[in-house]
Amino acid sequence: MSIPVGVQAFAYLLPRGPGLKPRPFAQQMNSPAARQMLWQHYDDAVKKTGVAPGRTVLLNELERVGQWPQIPDKVAVSNGRGDGIGLPDVGPREVALRLDVRYPYTTFYTQAQGDDVTFAYLYRKFPQTEQTITTSGFPELDGARCGTLATYEVLANSMTEAGGEADLRHTRTRKERGEESPTSAASDDLCPAVRL
Repeated sequence: MSIPVGVQAFAYLLPRGPGLKPRPFAQQMNSPAARQMLWQHYDDAVKKTGVAPGRTVLLNELERVGQWPQIPDKVAVSNGRGDGIGLPDVGPREVALRLDVRYPYTTFYTQAQGDDVTFAYLYRKFPQTEQTITTSGFPELDGARCGTLATYEVLANSMTEAGGEADLRHTRTRKERGEESPTSAASDDLCPAVRL
């Protein structure tokens, strides 16, 4: 599973709740399930991204019992727009989402290959915090065919509902463009298996 690393890091920029507890979003990003399932996990304690120890344990346990379940035999990338087709017009290093008001200049980019690639610039007014999130050796997952998780849209909507502003790119679904979604069989032909 892949939740953009910049979005994972942004979860820790959100203000803490009563008793200085992390907000639910940050708790979700750092839950045992997230640490096991996320292909790359952002660790706020060390400000780094990598394979979490919990994922290594999970993969070792799967290896012990014969690996991933074989039926179905496909694992899909979850980033996308929610209709199972992905975002074919999204290129690497494009602006995916820009926030304003409480988090001015905060910008999330689509994933690009390479080393030390800027993936997100995070900024909070109060208390002032600024951070650039980079990645190295990541594939270009954003816009992958068959993606079903509209991460940036969910984040943009929650920021707008909280009184902020969001400039969201690449969100139009096939239905909004007047296109028909392919049948399940056609989707199977379009969706390559991706193992992370």
